[in-house]
Amino acid sequence: MLIWLSFVISLVLLLYIARKSLWLAMMTSALVLGIFNLNPDQMLQVVKNTIFDIPILLLAVAVGLIPLIGGGLQRSGLLNDLVNNLQVKRQVFLGFSPALMGLLPIPGGALLSAPMLIRAGDDISGDSYAAINVWFRHILILIYPLGALLPCAKMADVNIYSVILYVLPAFIILFLLGYFFFLRNVSGDMPSVHKINYKKLFIPLMIIISAPAIHITLSNLGVFDEISLMIGISVSLILTATIGKL
Repeated sequence: MLIWLSFVISLVLLLYIARKSLWLAMMTSALVLGIFNLNPDQMLQVVKNTIFDIPILLLAVAVGLIPLIGGGLQRSGLLNDLVNNLQVKRQVFLGFSPALMGLLPIPGGALLSAPMLIRAGDDISGDSYAAINVWFRHILILIYPLGALLPCAKMADVNIYSVILYVLPAFIILFLLGYFFFLRNVSGDMPSVHKINYKKLFIPLMIIISAPAIHITLSNLGVFDEISLMIGISVSLILTATIGKL
């Protein structure tokens, strides 16, 4: 009973304080859970184990670096280069563009991807654009290994790529629902204002894919998981800074 009471109280505090400060809300709710369910010695031990746990510290640094990749792609214009050269079916563009933006945990991501969708034409209502943007930007992140899955899988002590296999059916269902309700009646190709530049198309994609690709490769070669993750993210960040001339 006490466990559930502490859970409810911490959840209420989390939701209330998060309106002002997310980090403070998470700290407060965690503290409440600890006070209700652990004695002072146990709480200190948990804090000590967390602070001096090298894998956790590496994971924290990695999670902190990931938004820098998204910010770098945005600021350098590489992200715009990618979107501008997506000369595909309008259905593909409307689904892929917000999904791609959703992979990059940057502030105001939804506002950033919204103007891109308007390039698909004026025959789609504003409400439909808003729905497509919100729906599809939260789909691909379900199976992207360097998104929300990363800390969740690490905390649960399970292989992140095994988790993806379990989440894949939900991803497929959500994609089909989004297609049926939002994209099914959209037809035609994207307006072509210039010849496609494959270099500007594939370089940003390479940067985004490089981190998980390096992580998977090094992990399979026996490199410590958090170290391989840091190497992958660092390479992606260096590529962003170098190619984007930041």
